Amino acid sequence: MPWLQIPDLERILLARGAYIAGVGTIETGLTELSIRLSMHEEYLSLRNSFPSRRADRIKFLVKACEIEGPLDANSSRVLRFVALLEKYAPLRDILAHGAQSALSGSTSKETVVKFRDFFAVRGGAEMRHEPFSLAYLEDRASKVCLAARMWSRFYPKLDDQISSLKD
Repeated sequence: MPWLQIPDLERILLARGAYIAGVGTIETGLTELSIRLSMHEEYLSLRNSFPSRRADRIKFLVKACEIEGPLDANSSRVLRFVALLEKYAPLRDILAHGAQSALSGSTSKETVVKFRDFFAVRGGAEMRHEPFSLAYLEDRASKVCLAARMWSRFYPKLDDQISSLKD
């Protein structure tokens, strides 16, 4: 038996891609919201320039949700999506940037997928090496895709409700 069965590989790639795409949907929407809010008169005091790093955009959105402005009615929902992004981003990063290896098992809980990558730390780099079961990866992908669908339904309503943020 080969180390990795083709059906397992297909499921791994589908779960990996779905997870990355799901997080991307949420992150891109929050980035767009950050851009639009950073140019809005009521939120100009929160920034000197557009927050370009993920951590800075998150801080900006949290602050925007804490002050009075057009986002008031929706700030708690925006903060829930910010929290989801913070929760989902670390796995997204290793799935998006990591090298993958896998070994088929007799069940999806026994099929092991490993990702490894390097990330910058003060004074150098560190290697991250994360093993996951296929079942875990599929479960995470399902949850993040559900959250992305919720965001995709919410954001147009937010856009409609906050006409002052239209392009």
